[in-house]
Amino acid sequence: MWCIISDLDGTLLDNNQRISKDVISRIQSFERAGGKFTFATGRSLDSVLPYINEVGITTPVILYNGAMIYEPMASEFIYARFLESNEINDIVSLFLKIRNQYNVSLLAFDHEGAYFLEESTYIHQQLIKDSITAQYTTIDELLTKQLVKIMLIGNQQEIHELKMIYSIFTPINSEPELLEFIATGVNKGEAVKVLMQHLEIPTHKLVAVGDNENDIEMIQTAGLGISVKNAIPNLKAVSHYVTQKTNNEQALIEVIEKIQATNLLSINEHGGVRS
Repeated sequence: MWCIISDLDGTLLDNNQRISKDVISRIQSFERAGGKFTFATGRSLDSVLPYINEVGITTPVILYNGAMIYEPMASEFIYARFLESNEINDIVSLFLKIRNQYNVSLLAFDHEGAYFLEESTYIHQQLIKDSITAQYTTIDELLTKQLVKIMLIGNQQEIHELKMIYSIFTPINSEPELLEFIATGVNKGEAVKVLMQHLEIPTHKLVAVGDNENDIEMIQTAGLGISVKNAIPNLKAVSHYVTQKTNNEQALIEVIEKIQATNLLSINEHGGVRS
């Protein structure tokens, strides 16, 4: 049994945050043939549920860049790693020091929802993009919550600078405009190992697909790591195969077709089959 785990934004989703009917049909055909398919994303459960329902996902889904795994059939979390209180305090304290210098906004998540400290265009745009709601909270209230992820949102240049300022916390970019903080040692690669053990499928039978920095560990963990054509160079460099199609060109169909056509023979990073 083979399992495909795909990132959402920039990989399975097109730039309008949609999954085409053709892609859904091909995924469902893959599963009817005996495969498993699921997501690994930085998004929250509320943001991902519509896609779970649309595609008909029954295999557990990796959320928050590996901090949680959700079992859709039982409607429960089967794995969770939260930020430590001292990590939350330090991240928020530094944000309070730099927010007058940088035009960035903070969005935080626990297992119940999302929270912001002040409204902004960045917050508004992110909530629309992810199709979620968030509620205002004070700093004192935020520091009492059991958070799974903290996100800073801004323009690409400022987020790049803040990544260096926050380097001690090893933040990740799921997109150039987002800087995300999860518990130390948590990433999609570690979550994939947990999920594969839960499914009793060896990682050499895992095909992982992604496009950005937060997919690197997952790609490296998989027996076959694939990056889509629009992926960042660093991800392509560690991938076994790079698709000839982008996320807007239904790259996941190419992935499934390549797997079926080659019977998972070794595939090189430039779109050909190794002899």
